[in-house]
Amino acid sequence: MLSFLYSKCRHSKLQTKLYVGLFVITSFWAILVLANAFNAKPSTSDLESRQALRQLAAQLNLTFSVISNTKRNHTARITLRNPLSGVWLGAGIRWRLYFSLMRPVHQVIDGPFRLTHQNGYLHQLEPVGDLATGGLAPGGEYSIRYVGKANMLGRFDAFPNWYAVLVNKSGLEVAAEVLAVTASEALDFVNPLTRPEQYKTGPDDVNEPWTPFKRAEIQAGYLGGERPGPQLVRLVPKPALAEPLGGEQRPPSTDCLLAGLNVASSSSGGDSSGCKPAGSSEAAGLLREAAAEAAAAAAGGPCTAGEMNLPRWTASLQLCDNSSSKFGKLLTNLTPGQASEAYELLLDPKSGQAVLSAATPVGLFWAAQSLVSLLQPGGRLAVRRLFDYPRSQYRGLMLDVARNFLSVEEVVRLIDAMSAWKLNRLHLHLSDDEGLRLPLTAAFPAASRRCHPLSGEASDQPVCAQPPQLGSHPTQWGAPPGCGSYSAQDYAAILRHSASRFVRVVPELDTPAHSLAAILAMKAQGVDLTDPEDPGGQPSPQAFTNNSVNPCLPAGAQYILDLMRGVSKLHAAAGLPMLEYHFGGDEAPNGTWTNSPACRRMLSIPPDQPVDADAVSRVNLRRLLAEAADAGVDALLGWSDGFAGADLRPFNLSSLTAGIRRPRKVVAVPWHLKPSPRDLAVAGYSLVMAPATRLYLDHRQEPDPEERGLYWAANFTDLYTVFSYDAKTDAAAAGPDADILGISGALWTETARQPVQAFSLLAPRVLALSERAWHHADWEGAAPTDGGQAAKARSRDYAEFVSSVGHRELGRLASFGIKFRLAPPGARRLGGDSGGFLLTHELPGVRLFYSLESGATRRWVESDRLVEWPSGVRRVHLMAAFSLPGHKAGYYAQSRIVHIDR
Repeated sequence: MLSFLYSKCRHSKLQTKLYVGLFVITSFWAILVLANAFNAKPSTSDLESRQALRQLAAQLNLTFSVISNTKRNHTARITLRNPLSGVWLGAGIRWRLYFSLMRPVHQVIDGPFRLTHQNGYLHQLEPVGDLATGGLAPGGEYSIRYVGKANMLGRFDAFPNWYAVLVNKSGLEVAAEVLAVTASEALDFVNPLTRPEQYKTGPDDVNEPWTPFKRAEIQAGYLGGERPGPQLVRLVPKPALAEPLGGEQRPPSTDCLLAGLNVASSSSGGDSSGCKPAGSSEAAGLLREAAAEAAAAAAGGPCTAGEMNLPRWTASLQLCDNSSSKFGKLLTNLTPGQASEAYELLLDPKSGQAVLSAATPVGLFWAAQSLVSLLQPGGRLAVRRLFDYPRSQYRGLMLDVARNFLSVEEVVRLIDAMSAWKLNRLHLHLSDDEGLRLPLTAAFPAASRRCHPLSGEASDQPVCAQPPQLGSHPTQWGAPPGCGSYSAQDYAAILRHSASRFVRVVPELDTPAHSLAAILAMKAQGVDLTDPEDPGGQPSPQAFTNNSVNPCLPAGAQYILDLMRGVSKLHAAAGLPMLEYHFGGDEAPNGTWTNSPACRRMLSIPPDQPVDADAVSRVNLRRLLAEAADAGVDALLGWSDGFAGADLRPFNLSSLTAGIRRPRKVVAVPWHLKPSPRDLAVAGYSLVMAPATRLYLDHRQEPDPEERGLYWAANFTDLYTVFSYDAKTDAAAAGPDADILGISGALWTETARQPVQAFSLLAPRVLALSERAWHHADWEGAAPTDGGQAAKARSRDYAEFVSSVGHRELGRLASFGIKFRLAPPGARRLGGDSGGFLLTHELPGVRLFYSLESGATRRWVESDRLVEWPSGVRRVHLMAAFSLPGHKAGYYAQSRIVHIDR
């Protein structure tokens, strides 16, 4: 072009002007290049850009701070700092950050960044103005303040793995690196919430983090003057009848009983008329396995044969006829369901005989679990007879593996622990907005993965339906917790193991809402599960948009039914028919389907009229009920609002199922205020009670910002809250004709990204859940005018429970590899502010420590007595710990460290 211009102008006066113009342009670009060179911000190649991104991720100092909370929202600050001298971080490249927060950003107040909510928990932050073009100056600090929806009252409302993404000249995101400062599960980049305006929602919020003195006061109130201790240890869950050893007989030590246990192949001892030996039953196998493990654990110790006279006990197991046996006569006043799981256990320390009797293999198995618990080392065998049966047939625990994945090994570990404490339903939440964990439809496997899609990466990068929600890693394609799934073989292994422990798996594939992962995965394959012409409803409670499958579309209706059919086939392939199926059904956002042309066509509604979403729900439920019946499902379960309309009034079951086949039971699971259990019972549904205020084990266990867990239903849910759940009063409120099958706890895993985090939320509260699911306490359902007798009985019962957990059940939890939570210690002042204090704990038997020093190298002193407070010391740190027997040098579990100030 320049040569053309020159040729046209060489005989004119423009020639000189052209030379001058070219010289000016060339000089201008030369100056720019030199200026960039001197400022160390050159135009970079692709390799240099990626190196700059890695440097940014490795060196950037980032902090997240909650500034304040109100009843409706919160204010927070994100601060980025370049700690380097002489280096501009992010210079010469375009970059942005992605990260997850529990509550979505609503409005930016100020700061040199563009901050936007993407979907669900995910957010994007990108520098603007000079910061975008020049990078972060050496030593520079940059902040953005924003207002977010709802509350952020704890450090664990933020998530790890904030990551920087490189954007190329075409606007494509081509590389991602996790910020090193955010990579730890400890969340050290999240500043502590120490001021009331940070951890309270306003002046009338009475919740305060517990000091050790407050903690001791609250726990003393739970006990009502009762004194826990080893003398109160009993079985957990509490049996219906326990007869102590009589006379002057001293209870023998249990230290070596389990290691020396022999299981007889035939009956011996007791009254065996009408009974037959069960030496090859699942119960016998459990006893042999427990004895072998105890012997292996005791190898080389005092229980080893040859080093002392090992006490030899023999367990005889028998299955007894209900009508002709002595055991059968004990079942007269029980319901058929109770009788099928009842057992009797006779113990004779003099002869070393244990006789286990039941009418069914499952009853015999619970007897064996009780015997294993009674023979745990470290206690005394103080009973001679147990007669026991469950209060209800459904004793459940919901485990969410969709938000954050748990391996087969971890699920099996949990099944073993559930069975040990006689829980018999594992409700597996297998799909949600964040993931689908079974190979059931074409949406799999993309729907089982969360990662950040990058352009120009190697062809082995998998398709991920969702970005890295909940702090998942952006580029670890197959790594839990964001990624993960169960193959057909994996799922069969879970089913078979649970069946061997008499725990039934109840699969839940949540539809029509909570389905975004599948919706996005199917859309990538060209299949719409939502109506393309429907603008959608409001965001879900978790801030996802358009997350509901549309059952008015043929593909949507097919998908919902295919989930049930697919998991039913997996059960059949494992040789264990699917008897119970949970379809989810909860939290459909307001406005879902009301503007869907597909729904207008299905329901024959004029184009200018809104869709009756309740009518769509009824159509979908009728399809599910008919399909469940055809699949041989005995009970179709759903969250309570899944059987209700937009006004949360339940659909009448008789009207809903008119003219179609349905399963024998249709079960609603009440979890929130509406629809109420009474309304559901009147409408014809059976019930499994799961009140979020009492039995949601994902909630934090103290009102403290340092406690992991949610707080939307209750500010905290501690061990006593679960233990004191009054199931009888709830049953009475549901009405005299309510068909209540049992109760269920729930562990949603938004904040539980690792197995140890999930188990510390579960345990030891899951033991209180088992207590309420199995045992009908005499203090339940008491009238308000009982003169405080029920409260006294509850305190006594709780003292027995915590004594048993602290002195025996923690060790058994550890034997399953369950990393339980220990509450921090409490403290009681002695002698006023200038005197010492006495350490306390909710679980007697755990180890208590104090330190008069600060810093990471502080020296811990164990104490179960008065701690003197030196005059020159202003702060004392406290910690609780649990050590395995014979391993006092180490801690199996320890509490978070707390302190008291003079």
